[in-house]
Amino acid sequence: MERYKHYFSWQFKLFSRSIRQFGLPPAAGYVVLAFVVIVLPALLWPQKAYFPWIYAAVGLLATKPLHSNGRIEFLKTCYSKRDFLFLHATENVMFVLPFSFVLLIHKQFLLALGLLVIAILVAYAACLNRKKLNLPALPTPFSKRLFEFALGFRVSFPLVLFLYYVVLMAIVHDNFNLGIVAVYAIIITCMGYYSAMEPDYYVWLHNASPKRFLFQKLKTAILQAFALVVVPIVALSAFFSEFIWILLLAVLTGFLNLSIVILLKYKEFPKPFHIGDGLLLAACVICPIYPPFVLLPIPLTFYLFGKAKQNLNNYL
Repeated sequence: MERYKHYFSWQFKLFSRSIRQFGLPPAAGYVVLAFVVIVLPALLWPQKAYFPWIYAAVGLLATKPLHSNGRIEFLKTCYSKRDFLFLHATENVMFVLPFSFVLLIHKQFLLALGLLVIAILVAYAACLNRKKLNLPALPTPFSKRLFEFALGFRVSFPLVLFLYYVVLMAIVHDNFNLGIVAVYAIIITCMGYYSAMEPDYYVWLHNASPKRFLFQKLKTAILQAFALVVVPIVALSAFFSEFIWILLLAVLTGFLNLSIVILLKYKEFPKPFHIGDGLLLAACVICPIYPPFVLLPIPLTFYLFGKAKQNLNNYL
């Protein structure tokens, strides 16, 4: 029990340090987090019928920093398999618990339960050793491009298939809101592919200027993400032609958010994402729900591009 207490005390200190690096006292940072996760959704909830689904997706996205390969391997080295499963499942549940609590308040019982179950299943999946299971590598159409989609798609393939099924159910049950949420969730899944930092020399090996490097990253990411959503877009456009403009706006916003993730990654490369980046990204993901903030990703993209280009001058 003492080792568990030590672990979570250590994580709390790291989390508080991330808030301090963002420029806020830890106490103020936790107040801001509570406002973003609990109070702000209460204001936005009546705006759109599909907001609970996007809110649940943001809850899952919040756990993404816990699943980096380096972190997982480090914990497996330090703890037994049983301890690792308990610790990783507990921290996953702790991250999504506020989101589940808000969903329960708004009577979204199945979403709240599903969020907790998925958090536990993700922790269990991290315990599995693919080599021991002798699972073949899943071929992907992304292997000739930059590595993020090749690695990420293999991990998220079941989730992408499930979201395709959700799009099909949206068509069958004449529910456009459900379909647009599924398309948006596919792009959010793609955003998760860029959460891990590659070694410095992966960037240094590119024979390109920082501007060209970033353009290549953004172009590749958008084209590969489009390859995943083009079938749902065509299907929804065929059955809900009167809502095409809403669908295209959601996809465009998703691509802007995908670009923001990439630019955030290289803004302080090779430092990992911190809590401030997560808050900013969460705001961008939910901004389409609240009209006053729908244009937020556009100026932010230009600002982050300049910061990322300046930082990459040290490596390219």
